[in-house]
Order: sequence, then C-alpha cells, then structure tokens
Amino acid sequence: MKTFTILFTLLITMTFFVSAQEKKISIGIESFIEGMDYKFIETDINTNYEYSSSIAYAFGIGVKYQVIEKLSIKTGISYSEQGYNLSYNYIFMDSRDPLISRESKLSVSYIRIPIMIGYEIFGNEKFGFNPSIGMDLNFQVNDSEITTFEDGNDSNTNFRNQDLNSLLAILKMNFRFEYYIGEQIEIGLSPFIGKGLNKMDNESMVSGQLSYGISLGIYYHF
Repeated sequence: MKTFTILFTLLITMTFFVSAQEKKISIGIESFIEGMDYKFIETDINTNYEYSSSIAYAFGIGVKYQVIEKLSIKTGISYSEQGYNLSYNYIFMDSRDPLISRESKLSVSYIRIPIMIGYEIFGNEKFGFNPSIGMDLNFQVNDSEITTFEDGNDSNTNFRNQDLNSLLAILKMNFRFEYYIGEQIEIGLSPFIGKGLNKMDNESMVSGQLSYGISLGIYYHF
C-alpha cells in the first residue's frame, strides 16, 4: 500500500511538470506552524506519566498550476516535524537522584507532499482569496526521543515503545489570502485546519490528529 501511494504521488507530480508548459505555473517557498490536537489513550491514577501535544513546523517548496481562470492545483515537497511530550510523575525517596526522568519529547520528521485543489472566490490586481481542499501525504524519515533528567541533562532514550505509522494521510482545508506585487510576485497567508485519517502513534493514540495553523509563502509566477 505504501509503495503504491508513493508511486501514485510521484506520477501526479510528474504529470504536473509535464503539463507546466501549457498552463500558468507558480513556484515558491513556504513555512508552516501548526498546533496538534492528538487524541491520546486515557491514563488512570496509577499511570506515572501524562501526555501533551507540542507545536509542529514545516518548510519547503510549493508549485501551483492555474488549470483555468479560477481553478488551480497545488503540490510541492516540504520537511515537517511533529511529536508530543511525556511528563513523568515518579515518586522516589530521594527526588535529587539524577537518574530520575522528568520529561521525554518524541519528535517525528516527515517528507510532506500536498495535493490541493483551489478555487479563487475573490481577486483583483492586488488581493485574492483562494481557499483549497485536499490532502497531505507525510512519509516518515526519522524519529527521536530525548529525555530530560532531574539533574538537567538531556539524553537520547527509548522508554516508550512507539508503534509509529510510516505514512500519515491528512485531509486539509486552506483559507488562503493572497497579495500581489506586480504580475509575477505573490505573497500568501493561509490559515488551515486538518484531520488525520490515521494515527501517528498506534500505541498512545486512539484516533488521527486534528491540526490547525497558518502558513506563509512567497511565489513567483512564470
């Protein structure tokens, strides 16, 4: 299934590049900041740790194709990182023991390929509103767990036996506001929301994440 998804995504991307000579194309750079609402498995009073979400980020290259006057298709490639924290509440006779773990941070990095369809609702020479809907495909490339101990030192650990999905599929809706500088430069600000179709961590989560955030991009129209 993973191999088929990768091949399908590459085929779509190559098709866009082949057709670029016939359609208006824009290429730019974008950065993202995201809040993640993970649905963690509930813990009870006997559990010695608590989960919390951490802020995610991404940056990369975007490509947009104007299919017709108001309809566009957007893809690209970016690097993203997301994860969560575990706060431990161990009780020991000597709380100054340097080997007592205080907090662990799990970080998972991905290569992200979006496939979005946008429609311009409003536009003039200076401004535009171009919402879009589609999907982000996130392919895992690395993961790490860093634990902070009572003595303040950090160390790579493996306390949690994570069952991470190597591919995350996220439905996404962007509300993109655009500002045009001349005929070739576009600055886009995009609040967005997303819903994961599968879980990042099968061990600690009960459903896919709810994400929300904003992206900023600068594009050049060819």
